[in-house]
Amino acid sequence: MRGLLLHNAACSKSRTALQLLKEARAEFDVREYLGQPLSLSELRQLRSSLRESPSKWCRPDAPLASDGEQSEEAVLRAIAERPELLERPIFMRGPWAVVGRPPELVLALVGADLPASAEEAGEWREVYRVDTHGGSARVALVPGEQGAHLLAAHYEAKGHHQGYFVRSWPLQHPVSIRSEV
Repeated sequence: MRGLLLHNAACSKSRTALQLLKEARAEFDVREYLGQPLSLSELRQLRSSLRESPSKWCRPDAPLASDGEQSEEAVLRAIAERPELLERPIFMRGPWAVVGRPPELVLALVGADLPASAEEAGEWREVYRVDTHGGSARVALVPGEQGAHLLAAHYEAKGHHQGYFVRSWPLQHPVSIRSEV
């Protein structure tokens, strides 16, 4: 299944995500969302794929991003009218999507074993890091094993004083890849 990168060439994070996907030899298309804005219907589908409230994928400096009084539907309408409110980059593949903040998160959806549906996801993988003091922290929850290992290997190759690992993580239902469960 091909992916789709919602891209803004003026954004360094978006350019980094594009480069990472190319280096991983991912099959994907690029959509410059400022020139080809997403329809309200596409934004509703994106909300479902991201498994996050749209206020979490609005630009942090956007007036709607911090306004708790806005309904999800009002935020979606605002993004449809003003696509510059959309956080970038966003990578979508099948029923999955992730905001590339940090850009490396797009690698979570690259694996060939990515489930074709949320129902097929079964056991997820947690990518986590362990620092030199023994402290650990979650990096991401990933629905496919190959994407999880690709993400961990990418971070490991940076040579920080941390180790990156993957372990099984049973979930009752699909969650956001950036989620803190």
